[in-house]
Amino acid sequence: MVETDKVGIGTFFWALPSKGFQVRKNLIEDYEKKLATVKADIEKTGTDIEKAKEERASNDGEREQMIEDLKAA
Repeated sequence: MVETDKVGIGTFFWALPSKGFQVRKNLIEDYEKKLATVKADIEKTGTDIEKAKEERASNDGEREQMIEDLKAA
């Protein structure tokens, strides 16, 4: 948070409170964006899982018959 600048032979150090606040604010905003993205990905994955389960469901019993045949083999 401390900034430095060299002027001539002197080196000057300073820290502005507003800069620290702005840095923390930007970090919070970045993490909130990442969190929103992850939540959207989780929701999409959940819907994809449900869609895949529905596609796997077999009403004619063909899948269940294949599983039984596999167990028997």
